[in-house]
Amino acid sequence: MSNYPAIDALLAACTPLPPPAERGLLRRRLGLTAPDVAQAIGVDTATLHTWEKGLREPEGHLYAAYAY
Repeated sequence: MSNYPAIDALLAACTPLPPPAERGLLRRRLGLTAPDVAQAIGVDTATLHTWEKGLREPEGHLYAAYAY
């Protein structure tokens, strides 16, 4: 992220997330583990999995971080 977190958050909120079915696939293709991504975003792994399964969507700053 840049030196402008408020602007980054606005831009990220405009960034549509891929469909839930693709989220975990994209993460794995990048060689990222669920625990590492969850820790980087600041959520637990179970929360990340709910986003990847489409059971819930991230909101606010979490949406921005996940979209980024």
